[in-house]
Amino acid sequence: MEERNTGFHFSKLLKKLVNWAKREEIKLILLLDNGPVHTAKFIKEYLECVNKYIEVYWLPKYSPELNPIELLWKKLKEAGISNLLYESEEEFKAEIEKKLKDIKNNKNSFLRIRFKERIYNNGRNKVQNNPQNLLQAA
Repeated sequence: MEERNTGFHFSKLLKKLVNWAKREEIKLILLLDNGPVHTAKFIKEYLECVNKYIEVYWLPKYSPELNPIELLWKKLKEAGISNLLYESEEEFKAEIEKKLKDIKNNKNSFLRIRFKERIYNNGRNKVQNNPQNLLQAA
């Protein structure tokens, strides 16, 4: 089995999130689907150990319509990124970025990408303008 399918990378992300939550003195809420990466035994055990810092809400099984990333992938596929052969990884990434910007700028789109996340800390409301800051901070 390839490393990327074992939950290894997800566990690294979780550890970064926990470290960030500790520093900021907040509790994070994660919305997870029931994919194998999220439901691996060692992941579930780790989430139980860090429940002071991360609260998990599980999406119902077989409910892609409730999963925001599934809606985004559907929209990207509709925009024409699937079943194509790209010359390079860079070309593929550039095309995805272009399609994401198109979706973001389309005022009539049911799916608008907003890079703002509200985080509640001790009754104060902080706004992160870029979720990538969350990963870089950990």
